[in-house]
Amino acid sequence: MNKLFAKSIIGFAIASVAIIAPVSAQSSLEASVKIKDSALKANVIGESVSGYLEFVKVPTPSQVDISRAVNEINAERKKVYINMSRERGISVDKFALTSALVQIRDKTPNGQYFKDQNGQWCIKTDKAKIDVTNDIITIQCQ
Repeated sequence: MNKLFAKSIIGFAIASVAIIAPVSAQSSLEASVKIKDSALKANVIGESVSGYLEFVKVPTPSQVDISRAVNEINAERKKVYINMSRERGISVDKFALTSALVQIRDKTPNGQYFKDQNGQWCIKTDKAKIDVTNDIITIQCQ
């Protein structure tokens, strides 16, 4: 994959993350997004290198609403990843990784959790290595 292709995938991933659901499912998804945003700020969930949201710790029974929201958002992300990877001629996993790079690097603020390529949860800081160099995506804690 050349740099221009990698940059176009990243640019498209940024745009496609915003187009997550059909209009008919918007109200349910909007509620899930609000729950997700609160759970991210509280460091209950985080962005994973897989391209999906995950719980930082095993969810408790009282977090069923967060579980539902995470499942709904992840299902919508998966649909986008499948469609976009087909259009781009790359694997779903590669597109999901590219989307994870965008989510973690560009949209996750410092102080929130993300899971790196070693499977480690960490709090995002300016020292985290989240980049693409020579077509290799790196998402690592400090």
